[in-house]
Amino acid sequence: MPVESHRHAAIAGNIGAAIRETAPLHAAYVHVGSARVWIEEANVCYCPDVVVSGGPGNADIAERPLLIVEVLSDRTEATDRREKRVNYLRVASIQEYVLVSQNERSIELYRRDGDQWNAEITDDGEVLLEAVGAVLRLDEVYR
Repeated sequence: MPVESHRHAAIAGNIGAAIRETAPLHAAYVHVGSARVWIEEANVCYCPDVVVSGGPGNADIAERPLLIVEVLSDRTEATDRREKRVNYLRVASIQEYVLVSQNERSIELYRRDGDQWNAEITDDGEVLLEAVGAVLRLDEVYR
């Protein structure tokens, strides 16, 4: 697993804190770099920067992941956008997939809407994470 930059780690930590602070109690299982997501359909396991799950999980595997956040770095961006996104979106429990740039103020949100996925990009203000009822304020994410 590649070593992340200080900025990468700070952004992931800020996102985890924002989710914990603004989400209702049902989003109690917030993991920042500490839980893996097993994708049975692809026979692969990833360790996202932030995952919010519907249960405590088994060992280090997140149970019923609802929200996945990946902080993009030059080294991981292509994998996060292509391979991981395709595989994460196959998991029925995942309702939102978020890509956060560490090089510029930009958050890309993919939200499940039935069988479709809608995308939105935000570079100012805030992003509502409907899956867990949390709010990401860009000023807090990038402080």
